[in-house]
Formats: sequence, C-alpha cells, structure tokens
Amino acid sequence: MKIQNLWWDQDINVDFHLRKLAEKKYIFNPDIISIQELLQEKSGIYTLIGPRQIGKTTYLKQLIRELLLHCPKNNLFYFSCENITSEKLKEAILFFMDNIAEKSKHFIFLDEVSLVQGWELIELELYNKGLLEQTIIINSGSSSVNLKKSSEKLPGRKGKGKVYYFFPLSFREYVFLTEPKAEEMDKKPLLHLDYLKKLFCKYIMAGGFPQIINEQAAGSIDDSKYDIYRDWIEGEITKFGRSVNYAYQILSRVMESRTSQTNWESIAKNSTIKSHTTVSDYMNLLDSLFITKTVSFIGSDLKIRFAKNKKVYFFDHFLLSVVEKSLLKINDYYGYYTDKLTDEAYLSKIVENIVFSNLIKHIVSRGYSINNTLFYWRSKTQQEIDFMVYVRKKNAKIIVPLEVKYAHNVSRSNIQTFKPIILSKDYYHDEHKIYPCHLVLFQLDKFVKI
Repeated sequence: MKIQNLWWDQDINVDFHLRKLAEKKYIFNPDIISIQELLQEKSGIYTLIGPRQIGKTTYLKQLIRELLLHCPKNNLFYFSCENITSEKLKEAILFFMDNIAEKSKHFIFLDEVSLVQGWELIELELYNKGLLEQTIIINSGSSSVNLKKSSEKLPGRKGKGKVYYFFPLSFREYVFLTEPKAEEMDKKPLLHLDYLKKLFCKYIMAGGFPQIINEQAAGSIDDSKYDIYRDWIEGEITKFGRSVNYAYQILSRVMESRTSQTNWESIAKNSTIKSHTTVSDYMNLLDSLFITKTVSFIGSDLKIRFAKNKKVYFFDHFLLSVVEKSLLKINDYYGYYTDKLTDEAYLSKIVENIVFSNLIKHIVSRGYSINNTLFYWRSKTQQEIDFMVYVRKKNAKIIVPLEVKYAHNVSRSNIQTFKPIILSKDYYHDEHKIYPCHLVLFQLDKFVKI
C-alpha cells in the first residue's frame, strides 16, 4: 500500500507517473475537477471517465499533489484496482480508514475501479454504515457503461458528487499546451490565422492524447506507440467477452463509410457477422470505451430518428489512425499518414472527425449529456448538415448547425431550413457565416454558444 502512496513517507514528486510527466516537453494540467470544490465539500463520490491511455492515473496524482498543499498527507489514499477482487478493495479501504487516515476529512482515489465487479456495492455499504461522512471518493474508469451506470446507484449522484469526463485534448487545449503565445493569439485570433493553421496541421498529425502529442513534437510517431493503443483496444474487447475479429470487421466498415451514413444491417451484410443486433451490441461497446461515437439523425422538426441511418466517428482522430494501421497492417504508419494527408478527400474526412471530437468535448464540458446532443441532418432533397448541436437550456432550445467544407473555394450555404456555420480551409466571410476551421475550433465557445 505504501508503494502506491509514496507521499506518506517521501516527496510526492518521486512518484513514477509524476516523474514521467516531468520529463515531457509539454506538461498537460487538465482542468476537470475543481480543487476548491473538493476542499469545500465535506463528503461526496465523484466519477472520472475517459479512454485508456489518456492519462487518468497521472491526473489523479496531479490532484493529490495539489491537495497535499491543503491536507495531511496521510489523508490522501490512492489505490490501483487492476487485478483485485471486491473483497481486497473493501479490505484496502477499511485498512486505510482505520490505521492510516487522521480523524479529519480524507480523500480516496480508486483508479480503474470499474474493473472490480461489485465495486459500487462496497461504496454503498460503507456509505450506509456512516463511514463516509468525512470522505471524498474519486472513482476512475475507462468504460462509460460500467462506471456511469454503477455510479448512478451511489449517494454522490444524489448529492455532493458528479460525473466528469477526461477526453483527448481539443484543438484549443492543444494550442494552449504547445504555444507560449496562446493567450496573445486568443485575444486577436484574426491576426494569427496563418500560424493557427500551422498549429492545426500539427494537431492533425498528433491527435489529442498527451503522450502522442509529446511523441509527435520530436518529429514523428513510432509504430510502437500506435501498437500500445491497438493492444488497449483489443484487450478491452476481449475483456468484455467479444471477438476481436468481429470488432475489426465492423471497424473496417466504419472506416469505409466514415463521414457518410451507414446502418447496422449494411455492416452485418458486408461481414461474416450477419446479425445487425450483434453489430449494434459491438457498436455500443465501442462507444462505451470511447473508441467510436454514433451520431443519429435529427429531423427538421427536431425529432430524433434513431431508426434512420447513422454516422460513426472516432472519439479522437489518432484512434482512427490506430485502427487504420491495424486493418491495413502498415509499417511506418506516420510516413503513410503524412502522404495520405496530401489527398484532399482523405484530409477532409480527418478534419470532419476532428470537428466532431471537438464538438462533443465542448458540449460535455458545458454540462450537457454526452448522448443525444449532437446529430446530423439531411433533407428530402439530399441537402446535408454534418453537425447539429441541439441542447436545452432551462426552457430554451439551442440549435447550432455546422457544415465542414474543408476546401479553399467555399460558397455560402443555400440550406434554408437551417443556416449552418461553414468551416472552410482558409476562407473567411462573416456575412455568409464562413470561417476557417482552425479559427472556429480555437474559439469554439464563441461560435457554438450553449
């Protein structure tokens, strides 16, 4: 237990994850859970959800380092839940509370707790026995289905406690991470459009995972890095009792239809799976693991048609690269990807996926649900809007349509039902609502006001 909690006896900066973080060129400090909120609340159960390899463990250690400035060191307990039983989890928590924690508010960080079957019942039992009256628990995990559904049974969901998401970095976060003059650029972005575009090109190459951003900063991404994420994807699929072969067949069809409409029947028909219900099951799993995200159709009457064709995007375009490398069995994928980006059609699809991932993060960061808030629209005459942000704020409906036309020569939209914001490659025309994509994503809160 002391090995996982070195700060009880030593400087926290000797911790493995924090040492590795200090070695990076770019050190990302996520702004997800407020330290002030954690300090002010007497008790609560918080949930942190995000894909594997995003840096959740490092983030928990960063939170602990911040809390050490305000709390006794023995009141901060971190526990990795990899390969343990529910009995061991309960035993570890009770040992900490009985033998280590001082008699004041304490914090328990349970990393990847969703790997432990019945973990929520343990926390509920401790809560019902009155043992968590001065305790903040932060649970982390990589499956939105397991963790979110289980956390809804906990008292924190009804009182002092929230569900937080740790997603890959948005383009704005990427700029603020890598560019010292980001604040200056943010004040007068129109003076920096050319440089913003250069940064956007680097973001296209790197994706939003902090580890890969640091890798790409050296000029390339080694094949082994893609393979780490491939192993994670395959491992999670296997862990949930699904076939890796089936998953790749489905992902292959997703790659072929990306940015276009598809349906589970079509995917089943063009694979050895044959059953659309099986395809649906796999897609739900891939969505819950933050590998892909399914986007539904919304009509002009703002009614969601779940039975209609869907569009599928990757949660981050780096994951798209991971899957493409695995499917095509490419060596030196970074070189291959660099060459492919000279193909305008290929590049346009990558950018559309980037717009999706930035939008979904923007929506969730504003406190809206990750589900049923982002759609696509298509008219009977085949006019299409790539993204329809649709949320409810109090009694008001907020609708923000966006269309990606990643090209130099872009004309205004002739869609009358909705007037979308057009995301171009370079072209700027305020009156026609046409703006460079890198400008919109850098200041998304000014274009997508929700």
